[in-house]
Amino acid sequence: MPLAAEKLTWDKNELAFELTDANAMIAGTALAGDVVITARYDHDGDVMSKQPGDVTGQLRVKIPADGVKLYLDTILP
Repeated sequence: MPLAAEKLTWDKNELAFELTDANAMIAGTALAGDVVITARYDHDGDVMSKQPGDVTGQLRVKIPADGVKLYLDTILP
């Protein structure tokens, strides 16, 4: 289950992001420790659908972390 989520709009440039406790899926959850950050560019804009052509990436980090670069490098078949 995701700890936190944020929907962003991409304009084809690098996209800065910040996940804080305010983005937690369950209020009061502290974002800390080892986590996997996952991002997906979803062509149809529906977060619930994963379709061929959507692009994803993931990275394991220890929170708190600064300067994290997450590359979307996997195209869903």
